[in-house]
Amino acid sequence: MDSDSRLQLVRKKLMNIAGSNSKIAVFFGPFSRKRLGIQTLQALQSVIVRNGIDTESLIVHFDEDMFKSTNEAARLHGLFSSLTGCKIYAEENSLKCRGIQVADAVAHSFGQIVKSAITGDEKIVDIGGRNTGYAKGTEAPLSWALLMNLRYAMLTRPVIYDGENYDSATDPVVIDPENDEPVDFGQNPTLLGWGVQVAPEADEVLRQAVEKRLGKLWLGCIH
Repeated sequence: MDSDSRLQLVRKKLMNIAGSNSKIAVFFGPFSRKRLGIQTLQALQSVIVRNGIDTESLIVHFDEDMFKSTNEAARLHGLFSSLTGCKIYAEENSLKCRGIQVADAVAHSFGQIVKSAITGDEKIVDIGGRNTGYAKGTEAPLSWALLMNLRYAMLTRPVIYDGENYDSATDPVVIDPENDEPVDFGQNPTLLGWGVQVAPEADEVLRQAVEKRLGKLWLGCIH
């Protein structure tokens, strides 16, 4: 994309859609082509349960080659009781399924975020200019800029403020209205386990990098 301004513009528009018209959850795990489909379904189930998502109206699109076949996808789908009711399309062409293009852009961004946490190498980018809220020439780490662009779209641990009824499977933070400061919880929510899933098979290096960079998320002012 570095030499093609058209592709840069397309990517920018995809990220704008992700940041303003989506709810995002991401999954990190060791790559195994053989287990990719079932790992993704496992992560999907965790996201659905932890975030209280209604599966009766849920349609899920998977990029091609994540499952051996559509029959295999249907078989594996049937193993997950919490995915009953959702409809899956297991062999989608990303050139035609625009949602997968958005998801791919998001996945690439989070890959960059965690990679920088593992390697310690950080690219510095210009974030300033017109309509950015920053003076021209302002610089910041690329991983920070990517996360800040997506932070309001991330699924986070729910917060219960006044003892209202809630789905216990979502495991929310229950605030004590007399002794807790709600802003401390609402503006700095937990991502890990809700908007961020890590495979149990992940090695310690990957797990620590995800927890360090994506365990919690600041939603307050960043200026």
